[in-house]
Amino acid sequence: MAPRPASDDISRAPVDRTARAWLADAAESWLAGRITNDELYVADVPRSADPAVAAVRGALWLTWDDMREHRCNCDPDTRADIARWILFLRSDRPYAWPRDRVPGADPAGRISRFARLRRALFLEDWPLTADEAAAILGGRDYAAWPFTSAAEARRAAEGAAETASQQPDSGA
Repeated sequence: MAPRPASDDISRAPVDRTARAWLADAAESWLAGRITNDELYVADVPRSADPAVAAVRGALWLTWDDMREHRCNCDPDTRADIARWILFLRSDRPYAWPRDRVPGADPAGRISRFARLRRALFLEDWPLTADEAAAILGGRDYAAWPFTSAAEARRAAEGAAETASQQPDSGA
């Protein structure tokens, strides 16, 4: 099934702070090794109309091996990606990407000359035509996903750092 192009419905979807906070906490636990992939997979994520919740949950699935239970053993680049996803979940920014059957996987890296044939024969969601990948990207910076640009991610990180610096120190 081909990805649908971006629609106004996604950009106007409400930010669900409760579900985002729950998923951000679970992702942090996965990243820190406090829970296993199986525990994260079966976790009861709150139902939400916020498309960021489903997209990040789907992307997290790409970070583990389904064939065995284990703690996070991601490479440094993937760990940085997960940290960025957590930062997005903790932000109030709307999710501005179109629906994608494989969120968190670079659309440009999924282009196949035989995408439509592979989907028809093998029911694969992974391959995309060049036009489908371009529609998903739509001028957005995939390296910043789920943010739409590196500048947006940087502003969120600066805002989070400022908020953290304003918190009272409870360690003393």
